[in-house]
Amino acid sequence: MTVPNNPNPHDLREQWRHYRREHKKQRILADVMDAFITAIGDVRTAGAPGAPSYATPDLVDEAVREGIEVFRTAEQVLAQLEQDAYDAFNAAVQQN
Repeated sequence: MTVPNNPNPHDLREQWRHYRREHKKQRILADVMDAFITAIGDVRTAGAPGAPSYATPDLVDEAVREGIEVFRTAEQVLAQLEQDAYDAFNAAVQQN
């Protein structure tokens, strides 16, 4: 989402709302994936197959940890974008 060269508070508020929504969606995805991955771990612990036959348990564990980290990093980036948009909106409101 882009903001015009001379943004007004309304445009900045819309940008902030956009990033707030995207951040919330990413947080939901991260939490769902975390729960899903935990469930996979529980199934593997119980002895049921949970990974492709070509994957070693160590490789699966590494992939799971890295996958969670990707979701968490994306959430942190969106949280920062949301905060930056909010700060810009507040600054514009105070100038007007």
